[in-house]
Amino acid sequence: MKFKKLILIILTLPTLVLAQDGWHVVAGGSSSIPVGELTAWFKPDVGITLGLGHPGQRGWQIEGRIEADRFSKENLSGYAAETVSLELEHVGLMINGRRLLTGTPRLGVFVNLGAGPHYWKGTRSAIQADSSMGVPFIEEKVLEEGNWAARFGSGIEWRPIPALGIETSLDFRIVVGSLWPTMQPNIELEGVSGFSTLNPSLRIRYYF
Repeated sequence: MKFKKLILIILTLPTLVLAQDGWHVVAGGSSSIPVGELTAWFKPDVGITLGLGHPGQRGWQIEGRIEADRFSKENLSGYAAETVSLELEHVGLMINGRRLLTGTPRLGVFVNLGAGPHYWKGTRSAIQADSSMGVPFIEEKVLEEGNWAARFGSGIEWRPIPALGIETSLDFRIVVGSLWPTMQPNIELEGVSGFSTLNPSLRIRYYF
């Protein structure tokens, strides 16, 4: 009986070691809730994350993540809501560090810190002239740029089995960029400097 238990431990140990200390893949989705000036343009929308991670130094896990978000639900009102369409999308590489704050690797609270290059594109539709409202024709405006983004927050990860982690987290993220204002009467769309969001997220990790 003891021999069988020993064999079972020997067969299981490599899986446990790799699952706790080896590489992992991560995938997840999030809600992107605009903060600050961006709230005048958009309502909350969604984003996705795909990445690969490995153990770092001093208890950190390092992940390279591809993050993509798209905003297409305008938060406009009045005349502008009827005449203007807005979109903002950004995609980038986020180098993220995770470290256990409290608890155990099986069920613990982690801190998340990340930064990396991002490409973003913002589109404001053309606005047709309306003499009754005193609005001139305004051409479509497209702005795009490569810049940087940063995030910080915390999350709770539960590992029902050593190879599987389920994380819920809340992060604050800012993407460096600016959207220009459109201040004609009845439009009055203020400019945005910095795309700040809160991101409640659900992520799944597979450790191997």
